[in-house]
Amino acid sequence: MTPRRGVGLPDGSGLLYIGCYTAESGGRGEGILALQRDPVGGAVEPVGVVAVTPSPSFLTRHPTLPVLYAVNELDDGFVSAWSLAPDATLHALARRSTGGAEPCHLAVTADSRHLVTANYGSGSLAVHPLDPVGVPGERSDLVTHDNVVGTPAEERRSERQDGPHAHMVSPGPDGVLLAVDLGVDSIYRYDVAPTGQLLPRGPRLRTRPGSGP
Repeated sequence: MTPRRGVGLPDGSGLLYIGCYTAESGGRGEGILALQRDPVGGAVEPVGVVAVTPSPSFLTRHPTLPVLYAVNELDDGFVSAWSLAPDATLHALARRSTGGAEPCHLAVTADSRHLVTANYGSGSLAVHPLDPVGVPGERSDLVTHDNVVGTPAEERRSERQDGPHAHMVSPGPDGVLLAVDLGVDSIYRYDVAPTGQLLPRGPRLRTRPGSGP
């Protein structure tokens, strides 16, 4: 497998789940891998591939429910959800389109009512409502970051700053959602309405051109 980055997620039972890139994105992985961690010594042993799914490059766990979410980082991106069993088995719950390209990060909002995804390739954010058992429904909003300022050509970090590239979403306990866009050197702030729409909370915070936050 070819992990993208550290995406192991402890679930309280000593199990870790690891994402990767699969052949669809030029990787060598097969899907989500599970490992068993020794709680005393910390050593890990592979359990095996527990979900065959294309390029689950980033994973996150529901904060209170036994549900695991993954982005599927493809040109036509989507998110997947599975219920977690004590034996590391994953049971598919849903698969939803993010409405954008190359989703690379996702998070559950602080109130556990929505799943928000950053579409890197298209510079957009997708919102999916979560039902009481953590299953994502159809997309409730899709917001694309405008390349209203842009980065001067001589300060760009190659193709990463040819336009907006949403790269991370981070919900705060006060309800604000922070969204980092490295393509336009900005951090956006949103409130997530109960109906699942993203409402801008003031203007974006601009960082130094070329810094790619």
